[in-house]
Amino acid sequence: MKSPTAATERPALSDDTALLALRQATRERHARIDTLMDLRRMGDRARYGRILQAFHAFLAPWEQSVANALPAHRHAWLHGRSRRHFLQEDLAALALPPLAAKPAVPRLQGNAAAWGSLYVIEGSALGGQVISRALAGAGLAPGMGSSYFHGWGDDTPGMWRDFRSELRSELAAPACVETACAAACATFDALTAHLEQTLDERVTFA
Repeated sequence: MKSPTAATERPALSDDTALLALRQATRERHARIDTLMDLRRMGDRARYGRILQAFHAFLAPWEQSVANALPAHRHAWLHGRSRRHFLQEDLAALALPPLAAKPAVPRLQGNAAAWGSLYVIEGSALGGQVISRALAGAGLAPGMGSSYFHGWGDDTPGMWRDFRSELRSELAAPACVETACAAACATFDALTAHLEQTLDERVTFA
């Protein structure tokens, strides 16, 4: 028999409510950037090099924007998860110069926006594992041009679980989730626009 209050009780929310909301909000944008990068064409050394240069140019100002939005006690945590040094290794291995142009990055306002933006780049580390395996067939390995996409290697799934745990804590309130979703979309848009400009390619969806 149901309790008298059962009908008015709210269902328990999933621990991954924020994560699911972020995935839903950015689904089309994620598909767009995947199409733009095009795993089948990653073996083209010239094109692949431009992708690396684009990420390298984007991450420095993006990390600064995130740091500005996060509380100070998070700065060491953010620095410890940075993959920018892997990009520097890759550019050196492939004898590629950094891009001169500085991309526009979202101006993040507050902690929730920072976590929404972090979702985009932290999530890309998982996709990087798939890309890294594909690059191996083109003779690109960690230390030989694919350090960024290889990233943390076998430690990547564990780091993603840690990030999900932090995300649940930081985005517990519905208003925070809404703010985070808007920031994630803005981050995808900024990165996609920068990649399109660097590659001189455009992706459109009907």
